[in-house]
Amino acid sequence: MLTFQDLVSQYWKYYLALENRFLETERYVEFDLSNGMVYSMEYMMLFQTICSEIDVVGKAYAGICEPSFKADKRTGLNEWWFYVTKNNPKLVEESIVFRNKIKLQPWKNYRIRINPDKKAKRFILEENAGTPAWWNAYNGAKHDRAAVDFCGKNFLRQIRF
Repeated sequence: MLTFQDLVSQYWKYYLALENRFLETERYVEFDLSNGMVYSMEYMMLFQTICSEIDVVGKAYAGICEPSFKADKRTGLNEWWFYVTKNNPKLVEESIVFRNKIKLQPWKNYRIRINPDKKAKRFILEENAGTPAWWNAYNGAKHDRAAVDFCGKNFLRQIRF
């Protein structure tokens, strides 16, 4: 069985590599809210890679939180997030301050429950909850890039930092 320490050992170096690559972009664009809509191919590639890694690590962590959880290629965010927050409910409201000036709450108001309707999706949003904007933007970039114009407009239009 995978432990939390195993998870850290397996994914930490990759996380640090992604973090370093992202931090290097500050040489070109200051990390400031006024630059929240800046677009570049590098940001698009980093954004997709980071979000994908969140999904990979989240599925692994859900298996630690709930040993009966088994992810496959169809396992969605709602399912693994349900098991992660079942044992860690405070994650929904956790925040960080990036560079001592930008407060981020990546999971704010993202709460999942089991749907009592057995014929519908099993894991659904709680009432008054919402899927993270960054996740919606990630899925838009991943699935709908062909629908955007050639200047990259709309790639990340749904997300504000």
